[in-house]
Amino acid sequence: MISIAEATLETARADTEALEHLEAARAEIEAAGARVEERKARLLTASAEAEEVASGITSTLSERRSALSELSAKIDELERRARREAQASANRVESTDSVAQEETSEPQPPADDQSVGALHRVGEFITTGVTFEGLASWYGPGFEGQTTANGDIFHAAGLTAASRDLPLGTWLRVGRAGASVIVEVNDRGPYIEERVLDLSQGAAGRLGITGVEWVTAEILLPR
Repeated sequence: MISIAEATLETARADTEALEHLEAARAEIEAAGARVEERKARLLTASAEAEEVASGITSTLSERRSALSELSAKIDELERRARREAQASANRVESTDSVAQEETSEPQPPADDQSVGALHRVGEFITTGVTFEGLASWYGPGFEGQTTANGDIFHAAGLTAASRDLPLGTWLRVGRAGASVIVEVNDRGPYIEERVLDLSQGAAGRLGITGVEWVTAEILLPR
């Protein structure tokens, strides 16, 4: 038989071990709770970052739509102004005497950079001062004979361009390194975000473009 002292010592030892196990379990629970809180914080941070990115994308798309809407409104206003100016000019011509008519009606050959479209020429344009710039690429023989977005047949040698945003039928004077060419937007593209125009092979050749180059462009209105 064990003595009372031994029994008391054994009980104390058992209590100590139980207490140690309890403390270890409590520490593990606290550590697990800390890991849960850390994971929760990371998830909240990731969620906030995702919301920020989504907000930025929405804002960018909204700004792009707003800019396109504003540009389309400018084009509409410029077209109305051009029609008014053309009518006023026609009225002035009708009121001049026959000598003046003979002097002003003598046809003038278009400049080289006024060749437009695949099969025809346009002599005069009204400059608008509405400009933009960015990277331009080109496309050609692989698309020869295909139908463009506005229903034209694509000719690689023609002077045309594709744009994601500009209204079909928009005229542009595109420039690079001192050279310029007038093109009609009759197709959609390019579909690489940082590029603003996809020129026909003929138009790209006028500008010396063989790959992707930075260009400037001004919107024109035909008289």
